[in-house]
Amino acid sequence: MGALVLLAAVALAGDPAAADAPTGQPAGLLTRTPELLLGHAPPYPEAALAGAREATVALRITIDETGLVTRVDIAESAGADPAGRALDWAALGAAAAFTFSPAEVDGRAAAAVISYRLDFRLPSRSAPIAEAPRATAPGAAEAGARFTLTGRVRREGTVRPLPFAEVSLTLLLPEGKTGETVAVLADDQGRFTFLPLPEGPYRLEVGLAGYTPFVDEEYLEGRAAPALEHALDVALLPLLSDELMTVVRAKKSEPPVSRVSLSRAEVRGIPGTYGDALRVLESLPGVARAPLLGGALMVRGGYPADTAVHVEGVPIPVLYHFGGFTSVVNGAFIEEISFYAGGYPARYGNATAGIVDVRAHELSADTFETRFDADGFDLGFFFGGQVKPAEALPALRIGFAARRSHAEIPGSLLLDAAEALQQPIPFLPVPLYYDYQLKLESDVTSTSSLSLFVFGAEDAWAVLGDAPAIGTDADGDPLDLDLLLNTFLGSRWHRLLGRWQLRPLPGVTHTLSPYAGVTRRGLLSEGVAVPILAGTTLDVPTDELNWGGRDELSVRVAPWLRALIGAEHHGTLSTVQLIPGAELLDIPVPEGMPSAARAAVSTSAGYAELQLGPAAGVTVTPAVRVELSTLRFDVEDGLPFYDGDAQSTVDNLTFDPRLSGRLQVAPGFTLKGAVGLYHQRPRTQSAAFDTDGDGLASPEALHLIGGLESQLDDALSLDVQLYGVRRTQLTRERARLYDPTLQSPPVSGAGSFDSEGRGDTLGFELLLRQAPSRWFFGWVSYTFSRTQVALGDHREPTVPFPFDQTHNLVAVGKLLLPWDVTLGARFAFVTGNPRPIPDAISVAHDLQYNGYAPILSTLRSSRLAPFHRLDLRVDKRFTFSWASVTTFLEVINSYNWPNPEVVFPGGDFRAREVRTLLPGPPLLPLVGAEVEL
Repeated sequence: MGALVLLAAVALAGDPAAADAPTGQPAGLLTRTPELLLGHAPPYPEAALAGAREATVALRITIDETGLVTRVDIAESAGADPAGRALDWAALGAAAAFTFSPAEVDGRAAAAVISYRLDFRLPSRSAPIAEAPRATAPGAAEAGARFTLTGRVRREGTVRPLPFAEVSLTLLLPEGKTGETVAVLADDQGRFTFLPLPEGPYRLEVGLAGYTPFVDEEYLEGRAAPALEHALDVALLPLLSDELMTVVRAKKSEPPVSRVSLSRAEVRGIPGTYGDALRVLESLPGVARAPLLGGALMVRGGYPADTAVHVEGVPIPVLYHFGGFTSVVNGAFIEEISFYAGGYPARYGNATAGIVDVRAHELSADTFETRFDADGFDLGFFFGGQVKPAEALPALRIGFAARRSHAEIPGSLLLDAAEALQQPIPFLPVPLYYDYQLKLESDVTSTSSLSLFVFGAEDAWAVLGDAPAIGTDADGDPLDLDLLLNTFLGSRWHRLLGRWQLRPLPGVTHTLSPYAGVTRRGLLSEGVAVPILAGTTLDVPTDELNWGGRDELSVRVAPWLRALIGAEHHGTLSTVQLIPGAELLDIPVPEGMPSAARAAVSTSAGYAELQLGPAAGVTVTPAVRVELSTLRFDVEDGLPFYDGDAQSTVDNLTFDPRLSGRLQVAPGFTLKGAVGLYHQRPRTQSAAFDTDGDGLASPEALHLIGGLESQLDDALSLDVQLYGVRRTQLTRERARLYDPTLQSPPVSGAGSFDSEGRGDTLGFELLLRQAPSRWFFGWVSYTFSRTQVALGDHREPTVPFPFDQTHNLVAVGKLLLPWDVTLGARFAFVTGNPRPIPDAISVAHDLQYNGYAPILSTLRSSRLAPFHRLDLRVDKRFTFSWASVTTFLEVINSYNWPNPEVVFPGGDFRAREVRTLLPGPPLLPLVGAEVEL
């Protein structure tokens, strides 16, 4: 192995004496430490060579009782920059192929965890550096070289290279005997080289963790002419769990108390999500079940607007397209979803419930990736890879994804079928949506990188057929139905994000992220059914110009000390439609009241966070966030707010201290807790409609969390949390107060608002999670929660939150079978919501209309029936030479349970008959496919 080490220019710490003593071994006397029996030096990554980078990578290697490596973790990284990441991956790939003699405890073989160090040192300038690992073929000196053997290892069905695969050649001798074996590791591009090579029979073996070994005993016999180069294309077939299994895990900073992080592999293909990755959030603890067509995310007793949604740290207005079936980010562009149900870090603000932060796909520098997917709702694709415009310029990584709905196709077929049956349908409105993501990134130097991210989405309506004009506009021109629908219900938003990241010193990262964008909100920003069922106001149409940015500095002073400071600013220039559609529909506007108002919203914040630990099993993270939010309305177009002053201003300065801590009681068992204040600026619409002299305060929430984490085994983990949330300064409308009977219109008029509302949430959460393994992964999520709100109704001082769900149980599982088949199931059982339309306590007979009218209760004492649903999904993967196709069948509500969202007394209101006004989703089969090149 010495020649290989020289050519790869790596000093491998392969001496068993250099390895530290095993840790985590079972109770007993360690009688023998593991010894390295087989191991190859990793190739020196090109990114590290180009930057003349040297480093040491410290690893924690888990060895089973047979001496095989079952897991590799990074204990000390070479750095977060591209060169450091390349060195980390090189070390991980080499260590994953090591073979040890097993440890012995009390004289018996036992599993163990050892610490191991790989030193990467640059060679002398006179030492040759190979473009790919090379080895001398067995018997070359005796037979003479005939040709060289080069090749590349890739994943079956794609052009994606597989770095650090182990390639070996064994000379086959007569009578079934074998000669010497020489092995080499492929480089970070999957390339390998053997030279010189005599003609003759060989056995070629290629192996990599997570892939089926490749063996061909006569692959090279008589295949090449003398003195010619012979190239091989070796494709490894992934094991069934390749998309799910994490063979190597890098060590990360201590996670926040209430964070759940889901990788791209875990969120793909979850049953019940309609094939959408972000809908997996609805199966996590602390998230209330959203109603049909809701498209809402209600976290720990908060309204949808109380949870902030970020993409790469940039706030976006909504998480779902209207209808709530599909999120606004293509799943192919999602690398990781971080969900904070509470207790989130100081870098997040303007939210009192939860945070969703989506990290975009890490673009590959190896080759181009292409994916196409189609299902019952939309068509989409993803394309990404690396290009190098010129030799003098740095490489540029590009990724682009887009998705568009195709509701007009079944809509047109329906119109044609109706006409063929002589039952013509004059016209049919259908919803349309699209979203896109474009990302460009480049490592300008070994210590800095630049990226540009453009993304957005739009919801619109199209009217198929011949729709008649529904009236005239202010100028007397015909008014089309699609124009009216899009004015009230359509929405769109676009964002442009730039990012410059500098790593001047080890452990120091400076990130600057400016952004700009535009937003057009419709009436249904919180979903179709949420405002009506919750008894809240609809959003009024609003046009916005958005801009802002974040400047953040992270310094790792020591392994037990990390400091983070940052500043951010978000600005919005809004035009709020006080009388929606007034100009379009020629609606009379009262004298002195404009139909729209212009508002300037500004939020500036500074934050700091200090992570102390882990030291002696203790980690403490104090943090603080100071935020100033300002709402100003235009002098000319604004309402006469605040005692007749034509200019209105709402300024709120908030100070949010936060503290979280973790205590590792024993290996795999940690206690944790957090407490903190969180504020959210008043909604622009509420401030625009306010007419008294009191400024609205920022709604406030105090989070108190305690819990534990337990690693039950290598793959099974348990997370338990107790939490309480006290909400104060909630905005309420004094003109209407709180009316659970929906007798007031759902859209507020100009009136008097105050900040006297309050609410309390108490809950318990459990997450039992099986990490992706070779055959199964999934989780069980249970939430017990009670939320009461007080919004000023004198008849009922406190009422349950409209989506209060006492028990919420969700079980998700995916079973990996042979033949590239995956079976998945998701079962949910949820306590019914408080009924938005209360029971009739009496009935009156109306003699004029000869009918019965209910006398409704003012109390929310009854609930809907419990919700339960079983969703099923089966995936079948077909792998070809340069492509793979995954087809799926997903069945929503497999036993067709009705799950009504709204019920009303039937008949004459005196009987116990219940009439369903809004049923849940019926049994719905969905078919789709994804093609990956």
